[in-house]
Amino acid sequence: MFLLDSRIPTNVLLGIAKPILSLFVLALSCVQAWAQGERQVHSLGCNSIWEICSRSSAYSIDDACSSGCLPATRLEGGLWKPSCEQLLIDELQDANRRTILYVHGNRTTQEEARFKAIALLRGLSSRSDQPISLVLFSWPSEKPDRILPSRILDEKKELIQASGFYLAALLGRLPPDCVDSIIGFSFGCAVASEALHLQAGGAIEGRALSANQLKLTKAVRVGFIAPAFERTALTQAGEYCQAINLVDVLINLYNSSDPILKRFRFFDRENPDAAGLLGLVASQHKPLARDGSIIQFDCNSIGKTHAERDYYACPRLNQLFDIALGKSVEL
Repeated sequence: MFLLDSRIPTNVLLGIAKPILSLFVLALSCVQAWAQGERQVHSLGCNSIWEICSRSSAYSIDDACSSGCLPATRLEGGLWKPSCEQLLIDELQDANRRTILYVHGNRTTQEEARFKAIALLRGLSSRSDQPISLVLFSWPSEKPDRILPSRILDEKKELIQASGFYLAALLGRLPPDCVDSIIGFSFGCAVASEALHLQAGGAIEGRALSANQLKLTKAVRVGFIAPAFERTALTQAGEYCQAINLVDVLINLYNSSDPILKRFRFFDRENPDAAGLLGLVASQHKPLARDGSIIQFDCNSIGKTHAERDYYACPRLNQLFDIALGKSVEL
């Protein structure tokens, strides 16, 4: 073997060995990370993760208004297994469980949304003293293929509107007032806000839910992370003006250094400032507040980012978790 040849200089041998050792260490770390992730997925304990998916549904407001049950899956033993809304409904009637709805953001595949839901449950469960049922609402937010640039923004707005109707209709099928909290990220906050607006009797593009779909009467706790909607949208003249009537406490984690939301003006030219960039307001110069039930923090310490995972480094994220879990929060 040439490696044993004493004529080969030591520095050459080291040059060969170091890359091999580095690859071995990298492979070992990947295996350890995978094993840790598998243990975390398998160790849900008394908690559960459900997915309600509208990705394969026809996408228009008319379709959403007339939709029936959506495909449901549940994470069991590390695998996502087909289920149904009725089994979810049965579980949510357990008064001892905390039901939290999670709506992911833009350009998120179904697989990515599932991993994000697992990470969210991990953070929530670390601070919870009761079992959690986390319900992931999965909507078709992937990057569009084969579409003219001029249509991308219009299609995204249509998707958000239709998704809001699908989510609002889902809330109308669940047991009355079983949802305790809603957490959304980016455009998921817009979907969630529209659903609350519709459940409170509001309308979008002149369309509203039917009377028998209005089941949500208990105010819920809301956690927004980098919300991608106009910062006056929850005011009396805003797009989601009725949503605030179904909000108990709202916490908004925004980032004034967010490079993506700085370009929100290209998505909404009439209302160029996003709530996830500068915070929610009641008017151009007045902070939005309703009896102190709206809490906001600038998470610019995480840097110039719009990545959801980076918000896990925000010191205020635990306060969002506590609010979603029904705890009182010291500011």
